[in-house]
Amino acid sequence: LYNVNADTIALDIAAAIAAEELILLTEAGAVLDANRQPIRRLTPEAAQKGVEAGWIAGGMNVKTDIGVWALEKGIGSVWIAHPDALMNRANATQIIPDRS
Repeated sequence: LYNVNADTIALDIAAAIAAEELILLTEAGAVLDANRQPIRRLTPEAAQKGVEAGWIAGGMNVKTDIGVWALEKGIGSVWIAHPDALMNRANATQIIPDRS
């Protein structure tokens, strides 16, 4: 028996075709902060801090990890969004690179 995460497969396909964008879908609609409010933009460093603090956990931890890996693989834009928000991502989370 195998448990295959669809987001992992989506990342591999996006990287293989050099996709400009990857959208990871979730019923939560976005990454939520410690106060359960949607985060509009999230850096890898902030995601790690959220994991360490415990407000990014479980399936959302997997999604943020995959989003960070996507940036590392050259995918230019990564979103975590509700399925209904594919066209309008006003309430979604965009994972952006850390500023150097």
